[in-house]
Amino acid sequence: MDEKAGLKKILRRLFLRYIYSYVDIGLYTGKANNTYFKAHGFYNDNLVWLPHAVENKRFQSSQNIKQEAELLKKSLLIPNDALVFLFAGKLEKKKQPELLLDVFCQVADNSTILLIVGNGIMEKELKEKYFNHPQIRFLDFVNQQQMPSIYACCDVFILPSKGPGETWGLSINEAMAAGKAVITSDACGAFFDLIIQERNGFVFKKNNPESLKNCVQYFIKNRFASEEMGQQSLKIVQEFSFENGCIALEKVLLNKIKNK
Repeated sequence: MDEKAGLKKILRRLFLRYIYSYVDIGLYTGKANNTYFKAHGFYNDNLVWLPHAVENKRFQSSQNIKQEAELLKKSLLIPNDALVFLFAGKLEKKKQPELLLDVFCQVADNSTILLIVGNGIMEKELKEKYFNHPQIRFLDFVNQQQMPSIYACCDVFILPSKGPGETWGLSINEAMAAGKAVITSDACGAFFDLIIQERNGFVFKKNNPESLKNCVQYFIKNRFASEEMGQQSLKIVQEFSFENGCIALEKVLLNKIKNK
């Protein structure tokens, strides 16, 4: 997705085509990965879909997760009736948290909250600029064990990355497994497979604040849309599971044994 035209691209592709000529099967994780394999000499008959996945069940709502989320919201002074947007990730330039913060400040009202979870190189400057904003909350990095309750706190998850190197964005899987609507940029490879525009969320053009603003405003103006879209997210992400990955891999191995 981040390839640039030029001699380096040509040489890299020639080299990889040579390497991949010794490979029997390409296990592609999504549509962008499928395109990558085909650009390097693979064909449909030696490509197998092995979905990029997380442990979906771990993020699905339970009584314990709901209770933890309620306690967390209370500690962060987030009203129960607030519309909560969430960013969770490293505070670094390729993730573009500042773009999200700038846009949110333009459209936020008293009934909306933006929760920023994570640490990183941009942490100091972002907190100095936005920490005292009444509708913004910061939370330090939390480990994976706590992430289900973090997702349970929000209504809409946002990944505003510009890249390069944002090849998929597994946090999108996590948020969808938690039953959340998603806004993501077109720099995240997952959008090709996981986001159906206006069904379970929105994809905006990277580096485009106006495009992101329109997505955020949609949920502010349509406050109950996030719940319906979140249910659609939960349905869509079920296909992207470890179980389906194991089934695909098992079929590949069995076919290999049969053909010996």
